[in-house]
Amino acid sequence: MHRRRGRPDPQVSIDLTPALDDDQDDTLLTVSTAPGTSAPRRRPPPGPSHPRRQIALAALGGLLVGGATVAAVQLVASQQREISGSTTVAELRGVEMERLTDLVAADRDAAPFAAHLGEDFLLVDVTGDETPRPQYLDDLASGELDFRQFEPTSEILVRLHGRTAVVEHESDVDIAVAGVGVFRHPVRTTVVYERHEDGWSAVHESTAALGDLPRPTQE
Repeated sequence: MHRRRGRPDPQVSIDLTPALDDDQDDTLLTVSTAPGTSAPRRRPPPGPSHPRRQIALAALGGLLVGGATVAAVQLVASQQREISGSTTVAELRGVEMERLTDLVAADRDAAPFAAHLGEDFLLVDVTGDETPRPQYLDDLASGELDFRQFEPTSEILVRLHGRTAVVEHESDVDIAVAGVGVFRHPVRTTVVYERHEDGWSAVHESTAALGDLPRPTQE
């Protein structure tokens, strides 16, 4: 007696993109199967009383309950983009590295660092204090704040949103604060950039200490 071989589960690919796109009026749900299984089926778009998303999800639930093996579900639900390895990402990583280099040199000449900041730039430091662009540049130029090191210790992550970008990284910071002392500690920095005709400008920076903020040392 020969044992009957089990029939392999059909491979199903479901594209919900048209169902979730409010501008599409043609196909609600497209189901395609691997060779040797049933032919692709199309369902007509719902009437006014049946929302597209509810019917698309109900159809997907029916396939799963019926025991079909879903091989791929392509769902376009957001316009958010993250382009790893693109020239724009590489450009922004270079801009951020240059900004940090100019920040360390700002006690000697703050002009190059100032060129990286938008007019409405706002800094939120590790204590939660907010410092607008004019005050920040004055503190750097006067030596009130002296960044002696701001070195990334992680990959500089870049997330693109059209003409806006969010840049994140961890860094080791060595900063002297006049009348307070020197702080050396790791931080996580998030910078929001906006693209203009003359390039990328930082409009917001938020820095959080990793772990407890150490006591300042006197030098």
